[in-house]
Amino acid sequence: VQTVRVASFFIPGNVGTQEAGYIFLTGLMGFEPSLGMALSLLKRLRQLFWTAVGFGVWGLLRRPVAIPK
Repeated sequence: VQTVRVASFFIPGNVGTQEAGYIFLTGLMGFEPSLGMALSLLKRLRQLFWTAVGFGVWGLLRRPVAIPK
């Protein structure tokens, strides 16, 4: 899958390339292509989760800090 992502560097966000790679590889291994799509979507959900956590932490760190007098 990494080879597919590197070969498609010109596609913004590699949208669709990761999914196609997983579908192709699971088909080659004898599994249902839907399993590849499910794995790819789980990976995308993981990426979205950690992106949301990062933005949350960034938002907390950017809040102004009250300095006691």
